[in-house]
Amino acid sequence: MHTTKSTTAPPPTQLSVITKTKSSYVYWQKLFPNFPKTFRFTLGAKIDALYLSLLENLFIAEYIRKEKRIAYITQALTMCDLLKSFIQISWENKHLKEQQCILLSEGLVEINKMLFRWKQYIEKTPQK
Repeated sequence: MHTTKSTTAPPPTQLSVITKTKSSYVYWQKLFPNFPKTFRFTLGAKIDALYLSLLENLFIAEYIRKEKRIAYITQALTMCDLLKSFIQISWENKHLKEQQCILLSEGLVEINKMLFRWKQYIEKTPQK
């Protein structure tokens, strides 16, 4: 029996990007109650909402038809970039400590890389 090797790289584990995002959100949830009260319901709430939207897009992308996945992954990439920006602003305004900002940002950079690889894989995979 002859097997042929695929020229396309194996798909990234979509569940791993969801797991990584959930872990990052859990860490954020530990920081959120200590966010300064005057900014908790503006900038803090925006960060929280973006995390939830990011997770929502990932859950949808996991189960939606392949030809529609790219749109959700692209939105997730944008949300990831927005999160990094708002977290940076939070650190600059001393709402987050430097180490907290670093941990959140490093997680989001990794999530961004995973999403980009997932998007590349889908773009290279021929549609049936």
